[in-house]
Amino acid sequence: MTYKIVVESMKCMGCVNILEHGIKTLAGVESVDIDFATKQINVDGDISFRIIQDKIQELGYEAELIHSE
Repeated sequence: MTYKIVVESMKCMGCVNILEHGIKTLAGVESVDIDFATKQINVDGDISFRIIQDKIQELGYEAELIHSE
């Protein structure tokens, strides 16, 4: 499954590093690509959006699903 997620509260490159590391630690995640300019995260893997969203919230950010396939 591939998810395109927007995290509007991502304000700096430190946020990018926190989010990237946090999401990569989740079981089933194969890749994480973060575009700071658009505040979008692409996540590929065998994992549900809810688990990714819960992790992002645990890290102190809000996540909104834009697209999944």
